[in-house]
Amino acid sequence: MDRVWNEKAAAEYYRDGYWAPRTIYDLFLQQVEQRGGAEALVDGERRVTYRDLKDEIERCAAVLRARGVAAGDVVTVQTPNRIEFATVMLALELIGAIANNVSTDYRSSELEYILNYSKSTTYVCAEGFRGFSYLKMMQELRERIPSLKLLVSVSGEGEGGDPLYLRTALPDATPLTPNHWTRPHPDDVMRLAFTSGTTGDPKGVMHSHNTTIFPVLTMNRGMCIDPTSVQMIFMPTTLNTGYLSLLQTLLGGARGVLVEHFAVDTALKTIADERVTAFSTPPAALVMMLDSPLLAETDISSLRVIKSGGAPASLELLRRIEDQLSAHLIESYGMLETGFHCHTTVDDNPTEVVGTVGRPVEGMELSIRTSAGEAVPTGEEGELLARGPGVHLGYIGNTAANKSSFTSDGWFVTGDLGRLDANGRLKISGRKKEIINRAGKKYFPREIEELLLTLPSIHDVAIVGLPDRRTGERSCACVVPAAGASVTLEDLVGFLEERVARYKLPEKLVIVESFPRTSTGKVRRPALIEQIMAEDVAG
Repeated sequence: MDRVWNEKAAAEYYRDGYWAPRTIYDLFLQQVEQRGGAEALVDGERRVTYRDLKDEIERCAAVLRARGVAAGDVVTVQTPNRIEFATVMLALELIGAIANNVSTDYRSSELEYILNYSKSTTYVCAEGFRGFSYLKMMQELRERIPSLKLLVSVSGEGEGGDPLYLRTALPDATPLTPNHWTRPHPDDVMRLAFTSGTTGDPKGVMHSHNTTIFPVLTMNRGMCIDPTSVQMIFMPTTLNTGYLSLLQTLLGGARGVLVEHFAVDTALKTIADERVTAFSTPPAALVMMLDSPLLAETDISSLRVIKSGGAPASLELLRRIEDQLSAHLIESYGMLETGFHCHTTVDDNPTEVVGTVGRPVEGMELSIRTSAGEAVPTGEEGELLARGPGVHLGYIGNTAANKSSFTSDGWFVTGDLGRLDANGRLKISGRKKEIINRAGKKYFPREIEELLLTLPSIHDVAIVGLPDRRTGERSCACVVPAAGASVTLEDLVGFLEERVARYKLPEKLVIVESFPRTSTGKVRRPALIEQIMAEDVAG
């Protein structure tokens, strides 16, 4: 796969120790050697030690290779937070395949595009999750994906080869021995992850072992993850934060508790039962936990550190976390393309860092520039650019995006806006992109708009994100109905729910006669949001 590659920068990262000639599995094996009999992962069904997990990974690698999965193949993985996710992901390294993680929220429209674009040969899923059958969806979809050769289920049992049921196949498999491993170079592309479509169709972000290991070890230092840590992971492991949290656990010698989806009572009970010391979360989940009447009845004294990202917390929220959860809050800034770029620390005074996401981490550079590419003075707003050992290797098969996203001197253009305060801490002031961020799950409005415009009852539509205390943003569909037609929120949701992920469904409908537009005809989304909020207050 063609990478965006800077030989000089790579040499510097190796020289400074940010990169090294080792892979994720190399670091995992170090923990197996040191912590073999200790628990590595826990989920809703079972518990495994580091030694047991190693055995399962190497059996899985043998099974997948025997079924034709080869070096360089792209394997799309869409599973809930279960031990089998870790098993498959690490097994792919041993046969030199490339993992492509996709959200369990994605449905046929999204999957068809991603699997075809990535030329996936294998699709791995849970047979079903939260009432939805992934196998049924893919069996109906696979004839439209010419590259797809193998379906794999990590749950359920069954004989035969299509789909392949891992629970049936693994017990009798002989682990793949080291002399049969196909190990990638640490700088080769080893995983793909598609963006939420911030400029239309999703883009496939490419990462290597080195660009992945760097943010993992960086945040392990920031969150003090070590063999005494117990990390609760409820952010989806198929998304970047959850995936990196899983690797933080396994490469830090800690114990990971996998929770399939967030619910306040489940999260609080898990903290108490498993003596959780750390977790990563969007701000919305934190607010829900703090507001829960169950909090006062639950022993959460084990908590040490919570990492949050998205919107900076208020001073009131920071103090509530310290008072009610007795934990330090680390606020972070990063993205799929850059890993963890900035974060506050456990030693920071909340009154000094409130409203910021801290300073850039060691090794990562931050540049704030005008639209003309000139550096802005301290305190002034500009677009954020990133450079460093955690930055991705470009977008797969997308020369135009790579050209527009990287400057000639190697900086990645994030599309976010911010400024540095006098102490060198970053304040995020907005997004240049029109992405909607609902409780940490992001998507681009145009995807939903194009689907809705196929309805004869809709003349025009704009999807905007409205501020929401619980989820950060909620989706509002602003619709200009076709002449003589009526439109309801139930109509829109009913049409979309089998086509897109649930978090992309509109939660509010506003009927308008027209949209505020720029001189070139583009919808002025900020003005539209202000109009809706003003009407809500007045009404």
